[in-house]
Parts: sequence; C-alpha cells; structure tokens
Amino acid sequence: MVTDLEATVVRIVLVGDTHIVHDEILTLAWIIHIDAVCENNLSVWTITIRNRQTTPTDLLRVVLAD
Repeated sequence: MVTDLEATVVRIVLVGDTHIVHDEILTLAWIIHIDAVCENNLSVWTITIRNRQTTPTDLLRVVLAD
C-alpha cells in the first residue's frame, strides 16, 4: 500500500516481450512499485511514481526508448 500522498499511479498496457523495459524501469529512483500482470503476449502494468514532479510523460519516454 502506498502511503506517499505525492504518489501518482499510472496503468500501461503493452504487447510483446517487456522484460527489458520492466528491468530498466525498476532501476529508476522515482518508481515506488510496479504490479505487472502478464497473459499470453499482453502485459498490464500498474506503476506508482514517487512524486508529482515526475509525470506519466516521463515514464512514457522511458518505456518508448526501447
């Protein structure tokens, strides 16, 4: 459970092999938690971002960089 009042939660749906991106996101200091549900070739991630200065757009840049 997230108790940080400044946290933002983002949900992303991805298709394909997501292991590399998942591992890269876990190394980011501003990520609190990732909950990943994978079925067949589809992944649904619920990602908690630490503060409001980091936006969902920042997260999208990291995901799309791969």
